[in-house]
Amino acid sequence: MYSTVKHIVPQGEKRNMTNTVKTANQIKLEFHQQGKTISSWAKENGYSRTDVSRVINGLAKGQRGKTLEIAVKLGMVIL
Repeated sequence: MYSTVKHIVPQGEKRNMTNTVKTANQIKLEFHQQGKTISSWAKENGYSRTDVSRVINGLAKGQRGKTLEIAVKLGMVIL
């Protein structure tokens, strides 16, 4: 299941006070259920397929810069 993480909501942003962090397998399952590919998600969100794949598969840590943006959009990291 999902891990529960409490975080501070940035001013002006509406979020639940408790969000969940997704694993790579959960993201892959969601893509499969939605009929999406890594390439299609990357294109829709303005990233390269390689960068998105590296984040999902753990080859890029997603700690700063573009990989952090990708991880946040995928739900793998909560700021």
